[in-house]
Amino acid sequence: MYRWFDLDQFDLRRFQPGATIWTGRGFCTVGDPLRSPRDIPSTVFAPIGSIPDKLRLLKLIASVRRGSVPDLLRRKESSTRARLQNFGFSPRIIERFFQPLFAGIQLDPDLEVSSRRFDVILRMLAVGESAVPADGMGALSKELASGLHEGSVRCNEAVREVTENAVILESGEELTGRAVVVATQGPSASKLLGLPDPGSRPVAAIWFDSTAAPIHNRHILLDGAQSGPMKNLAVLSDVAPSYAPPGKTLCVAAVPGPSALDPHLEDAVRKQLAGWHPQSRTWETIRVDVIPHGQPLQLPPLDPRRSVRLGAGRYVCGDHRDTASIQGALFSGRRAAAAVLADLQSSRTI
Repeated sequence: MYRWFDLDQFDLRRFQPGATIWTGRGFCTVGDPLRSPRDIPSTVFAPIGSIPDKLRLLKLIASVRRGSVPDLLRRKESSTRARLQNFGFSPRIIERFFQPLFAGIQLDPDLEVSSRRFDVILRMLAVGESAVPADGMGALSKELASGLHEGSVRCNEAVREVTENAVILESGEELTGRAVVVATQGPSASKLLGLPDPGSRPVAAIWFDSTAAPIHNRHILLDGAQSGPMKNLAVLSDVAPSYAPPGKTLCVAAVPGPSALDPHLEDAVRKQLAGWHPQSRTWETIRVDVIPHGQPLQLPPLDPRRSVRLGAGRYVCGDHRDTASIQGALFSGRRAAAAVLADLQSSRTI
């Protein structure tokens, strides 16, 4: 992100390192001892696992901090769950901490995703910061588009077919060029280019106007009790006050995996939230977003640097060609752009 964006312009609003966890009886806090020493006592006594579990967590974090991302992507691979079990973690800390945290990030409630990707994400959490732009996530795409010529971005235009030097729209209009780059989600890219479908994980986000949040801090709130389909809740207006009008509180509940497609999802999440915070019954639902293709599957074995060259002037990029993240999507886009420039330069010199 630092390489491609001037992050200062986004007025980033940062989450607090660590998490607040619902245990079924109340909330507890697990913090980063290096960046938030005041959370050390609450972390030590948090009922999410034993003291040896927490020491193993420090050891695991130290392990991923030492390795570069390329190093982590070359490590011995298994599922995320097997990685945690082999490291010696108890079922309790896996269920109360790792499962709700990484289910929300990897959209994988069962922890089946490649351990290599898990290590990369844990490293990012340990050395980086989780943040949102003050003007919303759309600020990233607006910044990318700002460097293009006016009129070069066309929205709401469905594509019917891709050839080696043209894109044919559903309207029948044909747009030609020396190269075609397909930068879409995995299933769409597969359909347009005749590639194997990488598979997808769904996710739902339920947005609430809440008069009173269950707790006010800048942590992500995790359901360590596994009391329903929601794995985590973010009080976004505590992190970024610009996300809600004065006097209002914006919360978003994340539901990853097959539960996201349940037609009765909102009722199930409201019942779950009522156990956390009885006043949530008065919350107003603003919107329910269901995203069928939230992320590519990325089960082991993971190939994190899939080719972006397809031949005949066609290229492809997206998180399905790299790691399933904004960072992975940007990196694959950079690889595709470099490939296009190199191939066009080569064609000029022949």
